[in-house]
Formats: sequence, C-alpha cells, structure tokens
Amino acid sequence: MNTTLAINKKIENEKRRRNQIYIVLDYLFSGLTYFDFFSVDSFELVKISKILSALYKKEFVGSDFLLLSFFLNSSQISIFNELGITSKNALNLILNQESIKNDFLFLKKIKFSFISLSFHEKIFSYETNFIFEKSAENALIRFKTPIITSDILLVTILEEKNTKAYKLLKSILNSSVKLYLLRYKLIKRIHIQESFIRNEVSKNQHYFAYLLKTQLKENELDKLIKFNNFVFGVSSFRNSLVSKILEINFFNLISKEINQSLIFTNSRKYIY
Repeated sequence: MNTTLAINKKIENEKRRRNQIYIVLDYLFSGLTYFDFFSVDSFELVKISKILSALYKKEFVGSDFLLLSFFLNSSQISIFNELGITSKNALNLILNQESIKNDFLFLKKIKFSFISLSFHEKIFSYETNFIFEKSAENALIRFKTPIITSDILLVTILEEKNTKAYKLLKSILNSSVKLYLLRYKLIKRIHIQESFIRNEVSKNQHYFAYLLKTQLKENELDKLIKFNNFVFGVSSFRNSLVSKILEINFFNLISKEINQSLIFTNSRKYIY
C-alpha cells in the first residue's frame, strides 16, 4: 500500500513539474507577431533585406529586396543553382546597377554583419507585410505548422502573382517550367519535414520539435532528417531546454516584469 502511494506521489510530482515547465515555456515564448514564429533562415532573410535596403538608400523594405535576400541565403541558393540561377545574375537583374558586382563581393565578405544607423529604422512596405501575413496563414492553415520557414516564404511569393517579388522572380527564372519546378521542390521539402515530425516524433515531443525547428537552418534540418538524427536531436534539445527552464525562478521573473510595467505606467488620475 505504501509503495502504491509513493508511486502515485511521484507521478503527481512529475505532472506538476511538467505543467510548471510548460507554463514557463508558454510565458517566455508568448508569440505576438508572425516574426515570433520565423525560422532562423527567415530571420536571416529579413536581416539581409533590411541591410540591402539601407545600403541602397530605400525608404521601405520592398518585396523585391526580400526576394533578393533569398539569393544570398545558404539554404535557398542551392535550389536556385539547380535551376541554373546564380546569385550574381539575380543581383544584376533585380538591382540593375553597374556597381552591384563590388557591392555583392562586399556583402559576401562581411557576411551581413554590417549594421548601420538606418538599418533599424527601415520599415517594411505594405506588399512585404502582406507576404509575411500570407506566409503565416499558409504555414498554419495549409501546411499545418506553426513555423514560418524560408521555404514557405518563397512559396508564398511564387503564388502571389501581383507582387513585385513574383514578377521579378518570373523574369529571373525566365521559364514557366522553372517556376513550377521551383514551387514543386519547395513544397516537397516542406512536406518531407512536416511528415517526418508528425510520423517519427512522438506527439508529446512536437512542441519541442517545432521549437528546435526555429533554431535550425533549412539545410541543417534536412541533414538531421536525412541521416535519421532529428528524433535524437529533439530529445537532446528538450532535455537541455528543460534543464535551463528549471533554473529560472518564475516568480522572480514575474515580479520584475510587473515592477517594470508599473514604472512605465502613467499615474492614474481621478476627477472628483
């Protein structure tokens, strides 16, 4: 009888511990915008597009500069290379400037670590924001994933034919066959990744699988899946993350944030 009670107590404590971990995780990962669900590659694309817009003194980050960033991203350029498209050709076609060659070499050399004062001030155009919002919708509803990968961003560009990015991509590929082939390759990769998570990763690990997906580049994830190491990677990532979460004093964290919010809250005024 005592043994049964002890086992039940351990199970109850484990459930409480697990609930505590998930509460802290949900609090720390309180996604408020679609950017909170971007993968590493998607964030890199945003960073590159902002830097390019600053470099070329553009008022907004247009969808053309978002497209340009795909040709300077390691996870996407291989797909374009398979279709016979190089970064340099794409840069020339999009920017159409004589100085682009030197700028391209400069950008590759610094690996986009360049940060200017105007970089942080750059805002996205309406069209670029539309692509981000549509990508979030495609990810959640169509591909059944919370993560907005660079593949999903590019598929969205391929399907939104009224955008400047699509028109430029169409002129770069210069072939309807290549457009359909690119779309097929991207959707196939999305399907492989999502099918692997659903079929190979246990349901209680899906949360951590998607968190891990936000930390990996597309080609890194492809390699883990190809060599059947993704499940082990998810388990290791979960253990590491849980250990770090348990070190956090959640109540102190809440207290600090409440105190900070009170500092910046205007004093309430009453009218008598």
